[in-house]
Amino acid sequence: MNYLVIPLTLLAALMLDSVPLPAAVAQFRPDFATLLLIYWILATPRLVGIGSAWVVGVLQDVLGGGWLGLHALAKSAIAYITLRLQLQIQIFPPWQQMVIVLFLAYLDHAIVWLIHSAVEPTPLQRADFLRPLTSALFWPLVYLTATKLRQWAQLA
Repeated sequence: MNYLVIPLTLLAALMLDSVPLPAAVAQFRPDFATLLLIYWILATPRLVGIGSAWVVGVLQDVLGGGWLGLHALAKSAIAYITLRLQLQIQIFPPWQQMVIVLFLAYLDHAIVWLIHSAVEPTPLQRADFLRPLTSALFWPLVYLTATKLRQWAQLA
């Protein structure tokens, strides 16, 4: 029963990411799905991995009405890098992990933008730079909240 915490938090993150917001506010919205995916991979690498990231990405594509597989590829790449660097990332406190999360969030957006631009030219927008930055700024809050939830659920 405790293992339901992981998919429920990821679904809640996907819902937060798909809530419509005014354009002025939407460009600052953190990518909660990416943040929680990174957290769960770091905290429970045996339970959450590349396959989970792919499912989250497909769900994000379906909820966002985008191209099927676009976010799935980006999330899988993020998951792979996070898994490869998991032991190195875990030794840092959350405020230092923000730098790595910033890199991963920018990489996620860059993969999506590059594939989208290859098919139909798309100029970079302000949100392409601000969303990863606000995601990194939200990392300590997400980290602390998810850690309390993981302790409550008694997960690894």
